[in-house]
Amino acid sequence: MRKADCEQPIKSLAIDWRTTLTGAQYEHPSFYAFKDWLKLKGYDGYLNFRSPVGADYIAELWFDQALGQTWPR
Repeated sequence: MRKADCEQPIKSLAIDWRTTLTGAQYEHPSFYAFKDWLKLKGYDGYLNFRSPVGADYIAELWFDQALGQTWPR
């Protein structure tokens, strides 16, 4: 997939995924748990794109942006 085609779906799916969480999981969402959920739902193809710093790094950045977690970066 092209990187440009993955950003919006990953951000949207991160928001959808977060609605399934409760308590501490909701307050502190894990990118790795999100990746597992993507794989389970068959959306892990959105993590297959080229990037000089690696697809996981960029996808985690998008995940953080979507969930308002960019402050620790």
